[in-house]
Amino acid sequence: RRAQAMEFKHADAPKLGPAGQQRVGPGPAQKAPAQKAPAAEPFVRSGKKIGRNEPCHCGSGKKFKQCHGKLN
Repeated sequence: RRAQAMEFKHADAPKLGPAGQQRVGPGPAQKAPAQKAPAAEPFVRSGKKIGRNEPCHCGSGKKFKQCHGKLN
């Protein structure tokens, strides 16, 4: 078989110079300082937690795990 000349293009190709060196954009020393993410608020349940073996809240008479708590 004869080898074919292939040319690959990538979305980041214009940013790369010779030998894969990046030629545009800020260097590591020029990056902006990282900002802290806002603290996540914990989830607070408004009512009582329904146990898996308790009767379902819909009134079907089944256990919660066999009705609305059933895993797919």
